[in-house]
Amino acid sequence: MRKYFFHKYLLISNLGFWHDILFKEVDNKKLLFAMKKALTLSLLALLGFASCKKDNNGGYTEEMIQSSGEQLLIDKLDETTKFSFNQHETWSGTINVQGYEGALANIPVQLMNGEEVLETGWTNDNGNWKLTLNHTPSMDLKVVCNIPTLQGSYPIVSDDFMIQVSPAHSQAAGLEPLNTTSNKSRQTTTDYRGKTRWYDDRLYTYQRSRGYQTLPIMETADTLSDTFLTSIANSVPEEFPVGRNNPSLLADGNTSLFMADSGDVYLTFVDEGAGYRNVVGIFTYTANNEPTSVSDIDTIWTVFENFSKLYSGGGLVAGDRVYIGSYPQGTYIGFALIANGYNGNGRNYRNNNTYYSLPDLNPETTAEKRKHNIVLYDETTMRFVIGFEDLHRQVNSDEDFNDALFYCTATPPDAIDTSDVTPIIPEPEDCDNDGVPDIADVAPCDDRYATTYTTSGKLFYEDLYPYLGDYDFNDVVINYTAVAWKNANGVTNKMDYTFELLADGGTLTNGFGLAIDGLSGSAVSNVTFGDNNGSLETLEGAVMILTDDMSFDGFGFMNNELNGNRTTTYPTYSVSFEINGASASDVFWGDEMDPFIFQNLDNGKRNEVHLKYKKPTSEADTDLIGTGDDITLLNDVTFDGTMWQTGTPAERYWAELLHTGTTTVLPATSITYTDLNGYPWAMHMDANVKHATEKTDFSEAYLQFSGWITSGGRTNTNWFASPVTGKVFE
Repeated sequence: MRKYFFHKYLLISNLGFWHDILFKEVDNKKLLFAMKKALTLSLLALLGFASCKKDNNGGYTEEMIQSSGEQLLIDKLDETTKFSFNQHETWSGTINVQGYEGALANIPVQLMNGEEVLETGWTNDNGNWKLTLNHTPSMDLKVVCNIPTLQGSYPIVSDDFMIQVSPAHSQAAGLEPLNTTSNKSRQTTTDYRGKTRWYDDRLYTYQRSRGYQTLPIMETADTLSDTFLTSIANSVPEEFPVGRNNPSLLADGNTSLFMADSGDVYLTFVDEGAGYRNVVGIFTYTANNEPTSVSDIDTIWTVFENFSKLYSGGGLVAGDRVYIGSYPQGTYIGFALIANGYNGNGRNYRNNNTYYSLPDLNPETTAEKRKHNIVLYDETTMRFVIGFEDLHRQVNSDEDFNDALFYCTATPPDAIDTSDVTPIIPEPEDCDNDGVPDIADVAPCDDRYATTYTTSGKLFYEDLYPYLGDYDFNDVVINYTAVAWKNANGVTNKMDYTFELLADGGTLTNGFGLAIDGLSGSAVSNVTFGDNNGSLETLEGAVMILTDDMSFDGFGFMNNELNGNRTTTYPTYSVSFEINGASASDVFWGDEMDPFIFQNLDNGKRNEVHLKYKKPTSEADTDLIGTGDDITLLNDVTFDGTMWQTGTPAERYWAELLHTGTTTVLPATSITYTDLNGYPWAMHMDANVKHATEKTDFSEAYLQFSGWITSGGRTNTNWFASPVTGKVFE
């Protein structure tokens, strides 16, 4: 679907001949542009003689033209022409986190694309995280919270979103007491199962009153304060390996409980961060008969045969408390967990991996990996918090020790010994006092940087500007990643960009540069280029020139022909810079980016190829803009009748739409780097879009692409998901 500006002027029979001669891709760029410049005036003159008659269609279906003095303003153009070809949109919104008692400050919340973490944010004093993100059509954006009782996933489906994160249900203390008892089918107090000495209950009567789950008779429920739950989250945060982030929690210390005095003991459910439906039980021993093998354990009594919370495969809620017995002084209470041991309907997998609070009984081959639970003491509540890891720690464990979270209390409260138990962490260390704990802070002692936000995309270029060329959009194909370094208030203070050349389907020598909309040269400092060969221009905004020659060394074409040259080693170019004076609403990625390719010209200027709606830099050769197929007007033009012969193609194009009387002021257009049908020379695409093969028109590689264009981007938004086999590079 080659669309040349010249197709409106069919009276010039030899124009196609000149076009083919002039704008076929050639190896010598100097020859190309010398010829192009030399023949521009003659071509324009020819076009002028053929274009005196006004074409009222011009690719538009609707114009709303208003007059303000002598200035004509175009308020609304055809949707096709308005469309930007930039699939990247900036969305923003607020995440509000509420606990049982109100707003929660300093709570981590993750922004994710599918299973990829893009950013971790932290709530302010009002429980809010104001989030600005990059959206493209294939993204599966969601907010995830993974702290006890708040675990949940919340999709982001539109701009200006407001998401509230709160407990999925009330605590047990706020629910009706469970008081309807029933017998456990096919289970008795002496039923021995599998390879371990597990028994199904210990004189417990079970009931079926919550979520159709079999639960033991509960004691009066405990109330869990937000402060207590936050301390647990600080101690064993989701997906933060304890051994790396809080190694003191895995230091020598009791992993079982020791009765310093006789007393009654209770076990209370807090939460679970597991994909499994685990079984949790207890066993006892003394200092004189500590088990050295699993067979040394006399009996393991099931406390919760399904340690899963309500609406997550089970029926437990925070505060559910069970009396587990009265124990004499000198007794050790150990804990055991069967990984994915519950299958429902009274069936249990007792032969699944079982982990114990006695590390030497666990299956790992190295001693430092055998510990599967931690015990933390909260002095304020006199609670002993136990966190279990339910996966083999040498295979696939995340080692965050929060797959099963519960705590034990005693009557009297000091019956359980505290002398060899690790204290809970009420507040994590925060070297720079920015509210983001050191374990999660990308620069723990530098308050300029607290978190990072990562986004990515793909860039496609046609390099024969101002002529459309073959429109296969593989002359330059680039994959990029942008990383924003933010402080605790969400202000971006540094940017890192990495650009990989994926395909080179052109014969011109193309350079590559990057500008950011609205970013001035004075706001940029400490600019560093990956190969130390880049340069910074600051005359009109900050412009980073990463390279004068973005190509595969020694190859003309690469990764653009099915049977041609191919490689997975991509030339990489990068730039990093600090930003001064930014605000939390400023973004320097996504649709604010202005990445461009260029060819250096003999006159010291550049022939630049930008995205639609972007502006050329101060070093661009403006004599080429608005010529060929381009309809860009950078400045207001006073058009009179003589300019039908002398004006540029862009001037005559807009005059056809607007010119009346003797003279007409043609206003500068915001629609830049586009042809009369809205087609650009550069596209900023979703990272998943594949590029077309050499000489394949892009609309032939993606059959729904044209419909996406003609609808102004409103329909066929998933066009890139259906590439034509053999038409795209695999």
